Amino acid sequence: MKAATVMDTTRVDPSATPPTELVPMRHPGRRLAALAVLVTAASLGYSATTNDNFEWPVVWDYLFHPEILAGLRTTLVLTAVSMSLGIVLGIVLAACRMSENRVLSMLSGAYLWFFRGTPLLVQLIFWFNLSALYPRLSSACRSAGPRSSARPPTAC
Repeated sequence: MKAATVMDTTRVDPSATPPTELVPMRHPGRRLAALAVLVTAASLGYSATTNDNFEWPVVWDYLFHPEILAGLRTTLVLTAVSMSLGIVLGIVLAACRMSENRVLSMLSGAYLWFFRGTPLLVQLIFWFNLSALYPRLSSACRSAGPRSSARPPTAC
């Protein structure tokens, strides 16, 4: 039986000259799509700035209100503190996870597994509702002061 011959089209003809100029691909729809997006964004911006229902003078009055600025300051402080604590906790947990101490490695692995595996919304609901279980957080050691008969003395 005779084998079928297949032409090898992957070989380059040595006598052919390589192209001297590269021509970029043409994409005629890109500019049209970009123009449509820009026109839509401009019309939405114009609509928002000229619409009387937004009541822009009221917005400007409340934008720099002292309570709003205090909330902004609190938000920025909490963001900086939480990011700093998150970085420090992440470094400590990474070091514990890489440790040869099996207890530290297992505990940090369990912590990471739990918080990576729990959806963020479930965590938010859990931490928000934690105040129902513990309405008042305090330390076990109380200052020495007058004690009422309703509260038993605590030892430190």
